[in-house]
Amino acid sequence: MTKRFDNFRITDTPTSVGLIFYKSLKDWLDTLRSLVLAGAVTWLAWFCIRSGLEDMKWLYLLLGAVFAFGTILLGRGALARLFKPMGQILTIDKLTGILSIRKTIFRTLTYDTNEIVGLLVTGAPTKRIGKDGGGAAAHCTIQLRMKGGEVIHLLDVNTNMVVDLDNRAVESEVYIRAKKVTMELNRILKVKYTWEGFKC
Repeated sequence: MTKRFDNFRITDTPTSVGLIFYKSLKDWLDTLRSLVLAGAVTWLAWFCIRSGLEDMKWLYLLLGAVFAFGTILLGRGALARLFKPMGQILTIDKLTGILSIRKTIFRTLTYDTNEIVGLLVTGAPTKRIGKDGGGAAAHCTIQLRMKGGEVIHLLDVNTNMVVDLDNRAVESEVYIRAKKVTMELNRILKVKYTWEGFKC
């Protein structure tokens, strides 16, 4: 049996359950924006350092060093978006009771399903910067609550809306998708589901 929730799909077979994630158009546009911004700052760093070395002007070298630091930060974020795992990001083996989470394309974490006591969903509202808008879009985070009190990040549910016309519409779209995914995982894991609302 397969259930689809926009860019998430849950497949349920007699032996395993898989949560499959595909990047939306917005995810790809955000990745492209991050790569272009990182590329522009990289070019500025190269230009300032090259000009500073040619003319031995310390101001250019200092600016180049600042832009180089910005390149590292922006490049790291852009590469994280680019290499965000797609496909089967979560697997529950019904026979062994093992839950596997693919955190990155290189790292997978495994947990015993008997140690999971609940699913926690938290929302982050749209944050505006300046009067013209911009900032961070609303998203929901789904986490596992373990017996020892540990909380493990499972996945983030981001908006698929390319243009943000209304904060409430974005928040409700994100919440509805996060709730559908969580309720389906909750049905399979048979644990307590908690919604903590949107937190600033």
